[in-house]
Amino acid sequence: AINSSGLSLPSAEASAMPIAPTDPITPENLIVSGVTATNLDQPVGTLSFTNGQSGNGHTYQAQWSDTRDDGSWTDFGTPLTGTGNALEFQIAFPTALSKRFYRVKVSLP
Repeated sequence: AINSSGLSLPSAEASAMPIAPTDPITPENLIVSGVTATNLDQPVGTLSFTNGQSGNGHTYQAQWSDTRDDGSWTDFGTPLTGTGNALEFQIAFPTALSKRFYRVKVSLP
């Protein structure tokens, strides 16, 4: 038998392996635009951006990290639920930082 990775396995082992579901997240759900940073001369600035088209029922959670390493991301703010329309994110950040990375984690319903 062939598993979902294309590897040949004994029949008993292959039948016990789950097959990954089709991922309904589309590229349109992941586009970010309109990125602006304001109040950079203040102790706390604001980073604003919009995603192109949210997926109905998908959860969008903003996260930050001082590195881009896996496991170093911290959720902040309230997760937003996709409606099929664009979602706007506004993130407060300390302007004294020399760098910080941001991303939006998309989860299926």
